[in-house]
Amino acid sequence: MKDDRNQLKIFLVDLEMTYAVGYFFPSKKEQFMHARQIKHHQFCVCAGYKWHHESSVYSIKITDDKKQFKKDFRNDKIIALKLHDLMTEADLIVAHNGDAFDIKHINTMFKNHGLGPIPEKKSIDTLKVSRKYFAFAGNDLDSLSKRFGGKGKIGKPDWFMLTEGDPASILKASKYCENDILELERVFVEMRPYIKQFPHIKLKEIKFCHACKSKRLARKGIDWDGYRQYLRIRCKECGHNMKAKL
Repeated sequence: MKDDRNQLKIFLVDLEMTYAVGYFFPSKKEQFMHARQIKHHQFCVCAGYKWHHESSVYSIKITDDKKQFKKDFRNDKIIALKLHDLMTEADLIVAHNGDAFDIKHINTMFKNHGLGPIPEKKSIDTLKVSRKYFAFAGNDLDSLSKRFGGKGKIGKPDWFMLTEGDPASILKASKYCENDILELERVFVEMRPYIKQFPHIKLKEIKFCHACKSKRLARKGIDWDGYRQYLRIRCKECGHNMKAKL
């Protein structure tokens, strides 16, 4: 990925999760299900993602690790590892219903696989933006995409088959997810001018490492404290981490 110090690294992400499988008594009434009634928890079958300043869109799916998939198709570690690396480098994370869904499920994957949290990021949830600043008849991604000239969502995969680990359905889900990312970006671009206090970078150079005086430095994203921004810098020689006020 090209490292441009004059722009934020904006990361767009979307997950496809399975059903949870549990034990319950058939009833027409709403039921409370205790954790012990769950036989298999939800797992992530694929994730779509894109860097806003690049044209390519990507996806990663549990079938990409054929050995692990054959051993345990519910293991989504390959997705967790990939997202952990990418999101660590990001300055801003964009997702539709991301605050309530995608980011929470991503954090759950990180915890399940012992990866630990990524540095704190600012997120833009396009669902929240739509509800806050507009009065559209529909705030779902499909409706917003079509309103802004997009094609909306493509054919949905069968979530029953995804939950059973069907490879063909997982492949279809990955294509579905990639399309969602492209439409998410469309919606994000259209709404961006209305977002108050949109983050931006005001660069202040650190010319050498505070620890070893090396000039071989690398930018490692942005830290946020409310709306105050700090540029994270890492020394390529000794690995020392620094923060610069922006």
